[in-house]
Amino acid sequence: MMIRRMLPLILIIAAAGLVAFSVVPKYQEMGELKAQIAEVNQSISVAKQADTLAMEHQETLEVITEEDKQKLDRVLPGSVDKIALMHDIRGIAAEEGVSIVKARVVEGQTEEDKQDKKEEDTAEENALYEKETLSITIEAPYRSFVAFLRTLEKSLQLIDVEYVSFKSTEEEPYLFDMDISVYKLNR
Repeated sequence: MMIRRMLPLILIIAAAGLVAFSVVPKYQEMGELKAQIAEVNQSISVAKQADTLAMEHQETLEVITEEDKQKLDRVLPGSVDKIALMHDIRGIAAEEGVSIVKARVVEGQTEEDKQDKKEEDTAEENALYEKETLSITIEAPYRSFVAFLRTLEKSLQLIDVEYVSFKSTEEEPYLFDMDISVYKLNR
């Protein structure tokens, strides 16, 4: 008799245990799967946005004429032809009445310079562009030197004058030392 009264209670406890040990974990697993589905849907959305942006930029690139692409390549080329660059700078110098006494590509020479260059190179590996530096010594009257700098400033290629020093004498022409940096794309 007692067993008959306890049997329903035992069955209810067994059913609750069955629910707790089989249904609840499956329900939690469903929640995790829903979260994964949401992540995948978000990734798909981001991919669609990226495709849309790529298509828009492709249309923009198609609008740019070949002449404009050549101008852009002149401003920030894929590589720096140092000989052609020096030729261009010598041409500008000749136009402005400036004499280039000495020109060289600047490279780190001390161990400290080499270490600094290594650190810069590591940082620039992920950069969109690289920098090349030329050191130039110029002999010119002051006004001609200023005109030379203004012409450099107006040139199509992206050029930074990073350092300028001069040695004055009683009479012109003066000697000007300068470091010029040009840039190229990392492709």
